Parts: sequence; structure tokens; C-alpha cells
Amino acid sequence: MIILDIIETSSSRKNCEVLLLLAAQRSGTHLLGSILNSHPAICSLDEVLNPNPKAAEVLPLRYHLYLKERMQKNPEDCTPLHGKAMFHDYVDRIEDSYPDQRHILLDIKYDQLHQIPVETHELQAPPPVLKIFFNRKTKIIHMVRRNILKAVVSMYTAHASQRFAAYSEAEKHESKISIDTITLLRDLEQRRDSVARASSLLQRRSDRTLSLYYEDLCDPAPDGNLVSPESVRQIAQFLDLENRFSLKPHIVKQGSNQLADMIENWEEVRSALCGTEFEAFLDSDNHSVPAASTAPASSVSWRSRLAALVNP
Repeated sequence: MIILDIIETSSSRKNCEVLLLLAAQRSGTHLLGSILNSHPAICSLDEVLNPNPKAAEVLPLRYHLYLKERMQKNPEDCTPLHGKAMFHDYVDRIEDSYPDQRHILLDIKYDQLHQIPVETHELQAPPPVLKIFFNRKTKIIHMVRRNILKAVVSMYTAHASQRFAAYSEAEKHESKISIDTITLLRDLEQRRDSVARASSLLQRRSDRTLSLYYEDLCDPAPDGNLVSPESVRQIAQFLDLENRFSLKPHIVKQGSNQLADMIENWEEVRSALCGTEFEAFLDSDNHSVPAASTAPASSVSWRSRLAALVNP
């Protein structure tokens, strides 16, 4: 039986410390994970909460395999009553599995933060997984992609090609995709609000959180390095590590820098977004993030635009 007394305690292990990389899908976490993994003191475990069975073939420490093992031993352990304690035990197991490593990086996406069963959850409280990392006093790197239109289009492209990372030019996905504008408007609002919600929650642990922006990280240096030395310096300082990160990660950018080169029905998409709060992101170089549930006074709400699209 799981001992419940550990729920509100932080990790007492000193040899190995878990780090949390938190982001929405298609925020550049593969790139950042590659950079962090280049440091001898860090081991990146990718998306440990990914429920995809194929993911388990790559990493045997996936949470869902751990749950399956515990359920076979004692089904009662996997009930909501023990959900938090189970996840604490899972993180402890990861730390125990890498006794010679200083840091273990767990890549977790926003939509994976509710994957542990709990008895009750307050609406305004942090998601269960995030609350556990708060209680463990885990250091968190929050990766944000400012241009949310590019992020959503990248998500569409990845799902269309079933290729979520490229490690050579030959693996890049170059073909254009056609986008349903109604779905696009809904996904943009959801993306905007989820980033704002996560940022608000992380302000509660601002002393243990580093906010990192994809556009800043991918600002190449004049010497030909693929990532920004300044962003990497910030990471090293945050983790209290010697800066031994590689500036040339083993990953290549998949899509074009220009949205028009990625979208087959570009004019239709442009027309649907013009006049909405998301219009600015049609400029591929726009890197601002609109606040949740706000729009410029001159802009039309996306719901009004959506109604016009459905009932022309």
C-alpha cells in the first residue's frame, strides 16, 4: 500500500533532482530538450506522460507503464484515493533510476497535467500534476511560443505528416497543408488562453520558474550557432550549472519561416483572421502574446467572425 504522508513534502533526494519542462504542444520542447541533453549533468526523458503506446517503446519509464505495473501488483493503488501518492512514488522512482545524474528533465505538456486520478479538484487550483511539482519545490522551465498562429499551424503540419521532430534535412516536412478556418479560430483562442492560464499559475512559484521563449531561443548568433547564447546562459544560471550546453542541437527546424509557404489556402486563412485579435500573427515576425480573453478595441471577436464563416 502507498504511504500517503509523502503527498505534501518536497523531494529529499540530493544526488538527482527532477526538472519540469512545461509547455503547450509545438512550443519547441524537442529543440530545448536536445540542448539540455547536451549537458553532461542533465538527462532528458521527453514526454513521460504521453499515453501513446508507441512512446513506451522508446522510454520504459513512461508513467502509464508504471501504472500498469502497479495495477498488476495491487489494483487498489491506482484509485483516486492514492493518485497523488502514486505520482510522487513515480517521480521518486525516476530519481532512483539515475543516481549518477544531477538533473532529470521531464517534458510535460499542458494537456497532460490532469492525467493522474484524484478524489476532488478545485476549479481554480493548479492541475494535480503541477501541484505535485509545486509541493516538491521542483524547478520549472516554462517554454512559450509567442506567435501562436505559427504554433497551431506547426501542430497541424506535424499531425498531417506524423513527424513531430526532424533530425536531418531529409526528414523535414515540406508539403503545404489546407486549414479549416473555423477550427483554426477555435484552436487559436484555446492556445492563447492555455498559455495565459499556465503563466498565471506559475507566478505562484516565480522564484523556481524560468520563462523561456521559443523566438528568443531560436535567435541565431552571428557566429553560426543555431540557438541564442544568451538564452542558454539564462538556463545555466537558473539551474546553477556550468555553461557546457551545445549551441548546435541534433534537431532541425521542420517548417518554413513564412506561413504563406506552409498553408495551401493562405488567402482564405488570411481573410478569416483579418479584423480579429489574431490578425497580427499573420506577420510571421510578430512575436507578441495577446492576453487571455482580450482583444484590441478595433478588432472583431473571433466568435463574430466564426458566425460569419458558418452563415455567410
